[in-house]
Amino acid sequence: MPRTPSSDAAFVTWASDHVAVWSANGTPAEIGLTPEQVAAAQLLVDDATDKVDAQRAARDAAKAATAEKDTSVDALRASIGGLIGIIDGYAKSTADPDVYARAQIDAPKQAAPRTDAPTPTDVQASLRNDGTIEFRFAASAGGSAVFLVQRQLIAIDGTEGGFLDIGQADDLKRFFDDDVPTGVRSIDYRARTRLTNGELSDWSETATIRFGTASGLGIAGAGESKAA
Repeated sequence: MPRTPSSDAAFVTWASDHVAVWSANGTPAEIGLTPEQVAAAQLLVDDATDKVDAQRAARDAAKAATAEKDTSVDALRASIGGLIGIIDGYAKSTADPDVYARAQIDAPKQAAPRTDAPTPTDVQASLRNDGTIEFRFAASAGGSAVFLVQRQLIAIDGTEGGFLDIGQADDLKRFFDDDVPTGVRSIDYRARTRLTNGELSDWSETATIRFGTASGLGIAGAGESKAA
């Protein structure tokens, strides 16, 4: 365990307190130190204290300057953004393509409308410790898309039920199935993308959870995927 604090500020405070004890009103107590040694240490304490205080003041000033800079730059960004918006409006109303050249700024990029809904990929399913099944996948659609999830139950005798809608995935492209039935051999999950324009993707491959007992909810095998 260190005999003195490791941080500079704490160490200077510790040294100041102990040199004061060692000086014993100008005459060192019987601890083996001479008055000259303690006096020299006191000079170093005074100098280090001044430097620590100066650094602390400089740090506080830097924080204040940074906050003031951020406020100023944010105000400038808002103002310039508003002016660019006015230029955009003028260019649109006049249908003049040279407006941006005269303003020496780039014209706004025109977003190409997306009509193809991407099919989810990398489907996976896993049984969680709380008994729910986590179904997850990857998809390149933006935040305005929703992802529909279906489930298919395979009975103990191998009879396949139909795929049924069970909800929508969250923003992280996950669905947590907390209504897992008993008495099934396996469960298949799949997903599809729906864009705001109503465009639907194909269904993904399926991710399968296989159970290890005849009663259904036994030890699940690793989730696997297969073509729908």
